[in-house]
Amino acid sequence: EIHSDSIILRDDFDSYHQKELNPNIWVECNNCETGEQCGAIMHGNAVTFCEPYGPRELITTGLNTTTASVLQFSIGSGSCRFSYSDPCIIVSYAKNNTVDWIQLEKI
Repeated sequence: EIHSDSIILRDDFDSYHQKELNPNIWVECNNCETGEQCGAIMHGNAVTFCEPYGPRELITTGLNTTTASVLQFSIGSGSCRFSYSDPCIIVSYAKNNTVDWIQLEKI
């Protein structure tokens, strides 16, 4: 779901009929895939980043967030092991289709 009355973006990774990332929501997925490889994070499918090298990115289409008050998502390792040597997770955004990413949080 994208740009409805009360939601700017929502994806449960199960609803898109092709069982892959919905191209209306996501424009780029580097070293990631959709499925149940690490079990459920909240329910059903999730996006997993299993490749240990190279950029691991999931990028949305352009979003109009002028009416947004909350950014909410779930992150977890599910049933997969994680390592303290894994790269950090960086949540970032860009304004007006620029390539200059602004970091919100580093996890």
